[in-house]
Amino acid sequence: MSNETKRITENITWVGDKKNSETVKFRVPVVSDQDYPIFVDRSYNRYLERLSYKVIHKEIGRRIYGLDMGKEHRNPDGALVGENHLHKWSEEYEDRKAYSAQQCIFSPANKPLEVWKEFCAEANINFLGAMEEIPFVQLEVDFDLGGITLYE
Repeated sequence: MSNETKRITENITWVGDKKNSETVKFRVPVVSDQDYPIFVDRSYNRYLERLSYKVIHKEIGRRIYGLDMGKEHRNPDGALVGENHLHKWSEEYEDRKAYSAQQCIFSPANKPLEVWKEFCAEANINFLGAMEEIPFVQLEVDFDLGGITLYE
């Protein structure tokens, strides 16, 4: 991720995940002077406070760099890395080996905009757009009122 000409010029809008009401996501292309076929894919689960930013290579359809927050990762050698970790593609492990994100990601998962800025700095991506706030979602509560009528 050493190329410093990578940039995102589009504004980012979070959209709801049709499969999971607590999750929002976005996908945005990354442009560079070398025309790398990459984009950033991300998701945030508000309920579990799990956040993921992934740089995906279009031609192989795999993550070449990424950040996961809120879920422990076990490396191929069995070592636990922790809840906040980075993945970097290697020929030996592909994207299965991770390392701690403590040295570069300082914001908590429930602050996706701040984490996004730190992730872009770590990945050498110049973000020139704007990121909208995550939309508010009214979670539905289903419970029995025991015959009590609230509205008539």
